[in-house]
Amino acid sequence: MTETIAPGNARHSSIPVQQAGDDASAARSATAIDDVAEQQRYETQLRQSEAVFHNTLEGILVTDEDGIVLRVNPAFTAITGWQPEQVVGRHAQLLASADHRQEEIDWVRGDLTSGPGFQREFMITRPDGAESPALVSVNPIPDPTGAVTGYVAVITDISDRVRAERALAESEKNYRLLAENAVDVVTMVDLSGAFTWVSPSSRDVCGYEPADLIGGRSTMTVHPLDVPVVEAVMARANGGESGIYHEVRILTAAGQYHWMAVTASNAVDEDGAVVGHITSARDIHDLVLARQALADSEHRYRLLAENASDVIWQVSTDGRLEWASESVTAMLGWDPGQVLGRMAEELIHPDDRYRASATDGDGHSGGTTAGRYRMLRADGSFRWMSLHQRSVHDGDTTFQVVTLRDVQEEVEARAELEHVIEHDQLTGLAKLPATLTRIDALLAALPKRPQGRTVAVLCVGVDSLKSVNEAFTYAAGDRVLITVATRLASVCDNPELLARGSGDEFLVVLPNLASGADAGIVADQIRLACKGTITIGGHPIEPTVSIGIATGQHGSRAEELVRNANLAKRQAKANGHDRYEFVDPRLANEARRRLTIEADIRDGLRAGQLVPWFQPIVELDGGQVVGYEALVRWVRPDGSLVLPDQFLPFAERSTLITELDFAVLTQSMQTLKALPPQMHVAVNVSASTLTSPDYLERVVETLSRSGVDPARLHLEFTETALLGVTDRVRDIMSDLAQLGVRWYVDDFGTGYSSIAHLRDLPIAGLKLDRSFTSGLAADDLTCERLAKALAGLADGLGLDTVAEGVETPAEAAVLRAQGWQHGQGWLYGRPAPLG
Repeated sequence: MTETIAPGNARHSSIPVQQAGDDASAARSATAIDDVAEQQRYETQLRQSEAVFHNTLEGILVTDEDGIVLRVNPAFTAITGWQPEQVVGRHAQLLASADHRQEEIDWVRGDLTSGPGFQREFMITRPDGAESPALVSVNPIPDPTGAVTGYVAVITDISDRVRAERALAESEKNYRLLAENAVDVVTMVDLSGAFTWVSPSSRDVCGYEPADLIGGRSTMTVHPLDVPVVEAVMARANGGESGIYHEVRILTAAGQYHWMAVTASNAVDEDGAVVGHITSARDIHDLVLARQALADSEHRYRLLAENASDVIWQVSTDGRLEWASESVTAMLGWDPGQVLGRMAEELIHPDDRYRASATDGDGHSGGTTAGRYRMLRADGSFRWMSLHQRSVHDGDTTFQVVTLRDVQEEVEARAELEHVIEHDQLTGLAKLPATLTRIDALLAALPKRPQGRTVAVLCVGVDSLKSVNEAFTYAAGDRVLITVATRLASVCDNPELLARGSGDEFLVVLPNLASGADAGIVADQIRLACKGTITIGGHPIEPTVSIGIATGQHGSRAEELVRNANLAKRQAKANGHDRYEFVDPRLANEARRRLTIEADIRDGLRAGQLVPWFQPIVELDGGQVVGYEALVRWVRPDGSLVLPDQFLPFAERSTLITELDFAVLTQSMQTLKALPPQMHVAVNVSASTLTSPDYLERVVETLSRSGVDPARLHLEFTETALLGVTDRVRDIMSDLAQLGVRWYVDDFGTGYSSIAHLRDLPIAGLKLDRSFTSGLAADDLTCERLAKALAGLADGLGLDTVAEGVETPAEAAVLRAQGWQHGQGWLYGRPAPLG
């Protein structure tokens, strides 16, 4: 409010009131003179003007002629975020968009020089730097002489309208959602509901001159069906409630009803008494129509989705199902309510989830993702479905729409076709091209280091097949091929690594061998397995095979291996059939040596020549013997001794290791039976033995026959064996532990196991590898620190500890000081028979 002293000492006070688009009376002044009646009229007008200023929903900003802010109303702070103390005294340009600040200032100045005021949409800059759209009306404030003393700006928040325009434009492109230049109509009504003041924007919005409405009732332009709504709002407002939002239809000067969003607030005097109501009406006719059309459209789409043959899901940004079409019942057997709230990935086959998550990012970023996955049915089975996922933005909400289509029959047909293309029709085995691809992949996966792992290719040729064809027709030859293929499959662990070559040939691929010579062992198994009489037309046929072996490491090529194996096969046939030959003669010699040693081990087991010798295990604190470890020895009939390193590696590469383990276990239990009851025996278990199908039953049977307390049996397996622990092995270990058997990890500290195994498996103790013990003797600081750390780890987990390879009192002293409980080594005795 400004105040001046006019000639004759008459006092003049004025407050600017918005009159956008009006003539020079746009900035009216209520003048008070000393006359009492005029004074009362002035004060009434002043209160009404102040009520409008303080209670209107539009922001009002008043500046001087230079644009310096003098005052703002509460709505200004609510709309822009600026507090009065942040803007008063500063130039109004701080509200302008940073990118267009000078442009907008020049535009404002140009408009003010060409007319009494202007109106325009601006991007208002908030205190935090964010920008929001607003409609700004600016008018000059003249003094009694007509000179401009400042400006009043009315700011209307149009962010809701802008957001609605954007959201609805994405959903329904055929509708114009909001009038681009919509302006709120601000009115003041008294307690009886009569207009006492109307903003000039009523011309643009409704087509009415403000003077045509002042004095009339506020319901005179309201649709008859909406009059009760307005009367109810007025009653609530008269009761003191403020900020009441409602939507009604208003009759325009053109004779049409338009939907308006109206907010009613109370106008109060200086004593806080309600003297009337201020309403702000915004044209939302297009918005309501579009909303209704959108609701109709959504209803139609919902009907389509619920009755479509495809399954449609709505998935939230966190991956949960928010809606599922009714077709999910027919397609997957789920009731929609059963899947709502579940993570969508739970309904995808576990083997397909990684592939699905790898492409999920495109769908979240606005693109479309597609793929084929096995989806879980309500009965627990899986069905192939094609999945299309697209991200949808609905205002501030984002979700994914997923469409699923049944492609089970298509996948099965394609798989059958691919199988026919890639597999031999006679035997069902893979054809050569597919096998070459597999071999190249296996070679590429091998380590690059020299003398690394090996892939072997065996070319198996059926001997004298031509003679069979000539004597008994090709149908008889086909029967021989089918029989041989079946016998090959019975020997090979992975039928996918079997293939049909040309004519009488088959290919067998052996991946990841430690040595190429190991292929000779498998070749001999194949040679023996392919034998057996085949009767055709009453005539017996005794098939034999000749096998060529080629090996390769990382960098080799599949075609070269197959060619070399074929050449070796020809050599085997030339050397008399029913045999195998290596491309590399050295490998052939090694393979024959291994076969000889294996045969000797087999004979030694039958003759009882492989027996356990026992090495004492003592308490480091006191030296008392508490048990023994059973270590296998091979005692020849002539009394000569074969040490383990000369035969165990050969046994471990064949099935003989399991029989060897059980032979040692059985003999050890008989020896343990004769020992004092406080002593135990530790028996080693190889990884392959631990995974044998009947391991649990055979151990339980051995314990039962011996009558020994299971707690006296300690089973030891190496740390590296932990890498192959499966759920079944874990169950076996738990079952034996419940019987009382104690499990120990041997050679601890040299493998790659996780400490989590010590938590998840029934481990009773750890055995320190002899390499750490020998490091103590050599003053190896690293070995000393690691040994001490492992002792601390075991103590923290409550595990028993045994240090292997103790040979000197000094080593024993260090280990005892570190916390190791038991020791084993030549200091206490070498392995020897007991009894």
